[in-house]
Amino acid sequence: KEMQTIFDIEDEGELEEYLGVKIQHHDDGRIEFTQPQLIDSILIDLGLLASDGSERPNTSTKDTPLMTSRVLGPDRDGPAFDYTWEYRSVIGKLNFLEKSTRPDLAYATHQCARFMADPKKSHGEAIKHIGRYLLKTRDKGFIIKPDKTQAFECWVDADFCGNWDKDIAPTEPDTAKSRHGFVVKLHGAPICWASKLQVQYSLSTAESEFQGISAATRYVKSLMYLYEEISQKVVGVPSIPTMHCRLFEDNLSALEMAKIPKFRPRTRHINVIYHHFANEVANKRILLQAIGTHYQQADYLTKPCDTATFERHRKSVQGW
Repeated sequence: KEMQTIFDIEDEGELEEYLGVKIQHHDDGRIEFTQPQLIDSILIDLGLLASDGSERPNTSTKDTPLMTSRVLGPDRDGPAFDYTWEYRSVIGKLNFLEKSTRPDLAYATHQCARFMADPKKSHGEAIKHIGRYLLKTRDKGFIIKPDKTQAFECWVDADFCGNWDKDIAPTEPDTAKSRHGFVVKLHGAPICWASKLQVQYSLSTAESEFQGISAATRYVKSLMYLYEEISQKVVGVPSIPTMHCRLFEDNLSALEMAKIPKFRPRTRHINVIYHHFANEVANKRILLQAIGTHYQQADYLTKPCDTATFERHRKSVQGW
């Protein structure tokens, strides 16, 4: 209203769509974010939908975006990729979809993206598996109902050497790398998430979890500073809020290293990683809390999960 006294502008009502993201407001206060056009584009590329967007008869669907029986590897000696669709193009679309509204696709998409330089038939099959899961959930995204009594929360998990394969380890050292994932929430709503292969080699489960905490707190710190800066500029905010983040971790050894500034011979090599968030922990702006593995919402960002576990974490993060 203040801007209308200066500029000739119109109020067009609630936001309904932005950059292909459809935004639906429900009467009970829930807000739903979906990307139906992008999902249909991916499914048409993969041949799981007809070119006009109609469903093909007898096309099977999947309950999870990847197989839980094995971890996707480089498959150097496997059959060549022989599908008619473009591997890189589909990965690009999946990456945009995952980053915008579908954290449930993060782990599966990033596993497939590792092999864009030389994809094999097995990698194409993995993407088709993602597509069959999307076919079943093509109208889904994530649903939020903000609760302003909650501040920042971050759920972080890591999978120590989850890609390791003893048969190819001598020629594929990257199979020894660990993966971490995290979900950052504000007012109970997810605002960013990540699933990443760690750059450094971890020597233990605790160290891989600690690196995950380090990466997550870097995101959280920047978001907290941004939120405080915005609060200084917004009209009607009486004071700058003191932002805190509860960071949930399911590895007690990693939590102990993060809380207590004492390193032993086995852990002193990671000392430099610690310092960037040590003060935030000491000042209690970042509060580290233990969480049972059963309730670790970031678990489905780091490893294949069985259907029940996957659906439980998806419900906690995405609301469905």
